[in-house]
Amino acid sequence: MKKAIQSILMLTALATFLSCDRDDYPVISDQEQKSPVFIYIEIDEKEYIDLESSYCLSRVYRISRSYIGPVRKALKLPIEECQKIIGRSPKEYGVYSEWFENFRNWLLIFN
Repeated sequence: MKKAIQSILMLTALATFLSCDRDDYPVISDQEQKSPVFIYIEIDEKEYIDLESSYCLSRVYRISRSYIGPVRKALKLPIEECQKIIGRSPKEYGVYSEWFENFRNWLLIFN
């Protein structure tokens, strides 16, 4: 009998938690992501990066309760704008963004 009462209390607490309609979830501001695009030239059978033709793509991303993804089209900037980039490879970024979307959908279950 004691276990049954404990189980009922646990289920009641869980149901209350899951049914909460809260708007105080953490918000993250839009973030810029920069990606270098290198154009190569060949000189004496060696490849070099052409700094004049290479460029930096800048795109703003939003991670919110209702949307994860780019806010606008990418801007083409001078390559110098990408001089201090830390990021993921295109393949890994796909895995990362898919995880974000799955996590967002999982969080929506609780709201």
